[in-house]
Amino acid sequence: MPTPLVFGDAYTPASGTVNLVFGGDPDSNPQITPGSVAGIATAPVGDFRGFQTVIGEITAVMTAPVGTLLGEYDINVDRGPKLLVQGAWQTAAPGDTSQRSAPWRQGLPTNSERGSGFQEAGALTRSQTIGARSAARLNAERETAYQEAAPLSRTRSAVLGNAPGLRHMREARHEEADRTQASRLALLAFEYAAFVDWSNRSRFQEADPLSYMLDDGFTQGTRLHVLTRGRYEEAINPPPGTGDGPTDPTEPPRIWPTELRFCEMVAGHASPITLIFGVDPCAPVVPPGAIIIPTQEIYVVSNSASMRRVSDGADIPCQAVTLSTSMAGFAWEMTATMAGRDALELVRGASFEPEEVDVTINGFTWRIVVDDWNTSEAAFTNAATVRGRSRSAYLAAPYAALSDGQETSARLAAQLLDDQLPTGWSLANTMDDWLVAANAFSWNQQSPIQVIQRIAAAGGAIVQTNRTLDEIIVAPRYAAAPWNWAGLTPDISVPRAYVVQRGSQKVAGTGDNGVYLHGGNNGGVLSLVRKDGSAGDQLAPTVVEDLFTHVDPTRNAGIVAIANTSRQSRETHQLPLSATYGGLLEVGQLMAVGEDSGGFVEDWRGLVTGVSVNARADRDDRGGVRLQVRQTVSVERHYE
Repeated sequence: MPTPLVFGDAYTPASGTVNLVFGGDPDSNPQITPGSVAGIATAPVGDFRGFQTVIGEITAVMTAPVGTLLGEYDINVDRGPKLLVQGAWQTAAPGDTSQRSAPWRQGLPTNSERGSGFQEAGALTRSQTIGARSAARLNAERETAYQEAAPLSRTRSAVLGNAPGLRHMREARHEEADRTQASRLALLAFEYAAFVDWSNRSRFQEADPLSYMLDDGFTQGTRLHVLTRGRYEEAINPPPGTGDGPTDPTEPPRIWPTELRFCEMVAGHASPITLIFGVDPCAPVVPPGAIIIPTQEIYVVSNSASMRRVSDGADIPCQAVTLSTSMAGFAWEMTATMAGRDALELVRGASFEPEEVDVTINGFTWRIVVDDWNTSEAAFTNAATVRGRSRSAYLAAPYAALSDGQETSARLAAQLLDDQLPTGWSLANTMDDWLVAANAFSWNQQSPIQVIQRIAAAGGAIVQTNRTLDEIIVAPRYAAAPWNWAGLTPDISVPRAYVVQRGSQKVAGTGDNGVYLHGGNNGGVLSLVRKDGSAGDQLAPTVVEDLFTHVDPTRNAGIVAIANTSRQSRETHQLPLSATYGGLLEVGQLMAVGEDSGGFVEDWRGLVTGVSVNARADRDDRGGVRLQVRQTVSVERHYE
């Protein structure tokens, strides 16, 4: 017989509330059997606990009930889609199917004298009773004071969930109530709570992960330089100016005996013998004028640069200056970046006349005629660049007039060169001279410097200008043929340790070994110049020049023509500029490159064909000015 649960009468506790507890452990309370629990209370129910799976509907008659359902949910228990709970309780014996459609049975109705305003709910059909779904809606004629609540979303956590069973080691204070028949199920104030996914059971949703970048009230601090405290302060770059460089430590003088005693006279020497002291007999013999730069771990060079106007000595501020010359030209050319608009005004000259300046870099000076400038301005910036050439620019257009002429008498080539120089100019000529026949030489619409260059080319020579003096330099392009350089003493020997930067570029050549040179109708000669030891069967293009009136100029010009077709490369070496270490290299010097290990060991040698000097002032890390000076040398290297 089912045990009724009657609320509202009969039992009144002395104080407190009535607690209804379901889910006791039948193993620990064997004397309690299903259907033997009934309770009648007039006091409000304060605590309603369930420790078994609660499925179904419960109808209770009470006055203004306030229900609280407390549940524990063990997330470590695997629960499948069915309501089969693995725990400490064994499965009840199957009962009558008509009375076991739900796990809880309906309480018996009270006597008529104890009736209330709620009628008995109709029995649910078997098709509407499942394990994990909410109860079906009541018919309209069976409405109660409470309607069915909307099912909770699966993504939201509910306060009431399926309460797990207590483990067998936990004991309840109350016995388990009998399950009622399914036909007696009715709607209670609280609807059966839907199955809650264990991952969504929390009242709070998962927080978004914090970003690695945290915002606080401070910006990133400026990185401090790492300072090391020591006995000595950090060295700084020397300020602009001219210095003498480091001084070698002074060695104490050696004291030698002053008495020289000889036991006999040298046979065959009647005159006195000269004794020379201070010369190391084991030292390598260095020819006079040859320069060998030593190999050192550190080369100390003090840089300085300045530009002054020749007319009044005014300093002209500039940021960078480059001076260069080559065998293809005749003068030093300058390009300078001025430090502001005011500096440009110092070199513009009155009525746009050329202004002369003296540029001095590390003790080497150039006299330059500034004859070109350009400017560019933008927001917060302006730039001015000036260009100039050596004073030999006065021998070229537009300063010198173009002329026509013909030499009607026989003259030496050196005399023809002197005729083109104005008063005050001198000629430094080392080219082989020859006699030019009468009426053999003429020119048309050429400046004096162009005439000089033509005469020099006919003799296999080049034209250069002295850096400071009004002097034209005419020198052979090759002091000796490139295939005979091995027998010459290099003018300067540079170890690799002294080279700051180097590069190489291949120059294609046909490798000709002979060339014909043909003079004009007035005293001209015809010459075949062959490379030493060759048959002269692979000929370069014929060279024709009216000034070929002697074999001497044709020999030198022929060497130039053959060398231009040989297999070679153009080497560039960037070096410091210091009078202590070789000074400023000059066009036409024979330079050897190698190593110095107890004595200079040559690797290869070549001809200096161009020199460029650059001085630039930059800001350093400490806000000061750093002046960098380099000379870049172009070298012609032959491989045959």
